Amino acid sequence: MYGYNPHFTFRIGDLGVFEGKLEALKKEGHSVQYNVKQETNYLAQIINWILPFALLLGIWLFVMRRMSGAGGGPGGQIFNIGKSKATLFDQNTKVNVTFADVAGLNEAKVEVMEVVDFLKNPKKYTSLGGKIPKGVLLVGPPGTGKTLLAKAVAGEAGVPFF
Repeated sequence: MYGYNPHFTFRIGDLGVFEGKLEALKKEGHSVQYNVKQETNYLAQIINWILPFALLLGIWLFVMRRMSGAGGGPGGQIFNIGKSKATLFDQNTKVNVTFADVAGLNEAKVEVMEVVDFLKNPKKYTSLGGKIPKGVLLVGPPGTGKTLLAKAVAGEAGVPFF
């Protein structure tokens, strides 16, 4: 029987639809013989279970990174409580900025040079009753040289700038 009739092998989608079409052919008088062999694709079943969970996990991680501010965007202040964005500086690196590098700001330089002199020669001032300055407040709009002046103070005094 195999030698006289053509044989075809193919995959079908829905078995119920296929059997319905074969019944229609039988009603028209056609004789069709078929064997159904069901194959289970385990890889497709695993992907159908894992893919939705992986997608949800990916979306959740993306949202959490955005909320924590780690995504580089704005937001996340509520989740960054206690997390400092300060960077560590090496204490051995020398600051190479001096007062000669600071142009202008003559009055400010004179005032700050007194602090540097106190840092270099503290006995000179403490013998007269002077106290160690707690800090210097530099005020001004952006781009006026406040940071450069502070680096010059650190460079002249030989202390690390951070």
